[in-house]
Amino acid sequence: MQLRAGFAFAVLVLGVLGAATAGCKDKKALVVLRNSMPTPVTVTLDHKEVAVGPRQAVPVELPPGDYEMTATGLMLLDTKTASLKSAGDTAIYNIGGGADLALVSIPEGGGESVVRPITAPLTMLEQGEVLAKPHINEALPKTPPSAKAGVTSYYLCSYDAATKAIGCQPEK
Repeated sequence: MQLRAGFAFAVLVLGVLGAATAGCKDKKALVVLRNSMPTPVTVTLDHKEVAVGPRQAVPVELPPGDYEMTATGLMLLDTKTASLKSAGDTAIYNIGGGADLALVSIPEGGGESVVRPITAPLTMLEQGEVLAKPHINEALPKTPPSAKAGVTSYYLCSYDAATKAIGCQPEK
């Protein structure tokens, strides 16, 4: 009887551990392919071609790892390597290096938004900087989704450095 109970407990523990690790396997890292040019480009990433229209962005989820990204248009434009060490890591590949993109952080529960222009060809977000929405110019929430102080949401927005205007507008 004790042997059966011990065996049943071991099966239960292994089942719980299996379910927990299965959830971890599905966690992905994110690369946002941003074309800042007026012509379409194709990015080869993880042996796949991804078309990115003029001044558009395409989010691509991948398992953690090192990825070489090659952008081509009428000719080879650029090659960068993103090192996505763990699930939740985010890289922004700003093809053409345009200065018309910013990371906007909005502290939940009040506080001032921070606009950080992205001008480098490859930007790795810091640990904990997870995009609330992976597309550019998604509507910013009228009211913060969480009242927890210290939690911040991050958005990618078009940005005009001269006027300091952002393309993300509040929800209606």
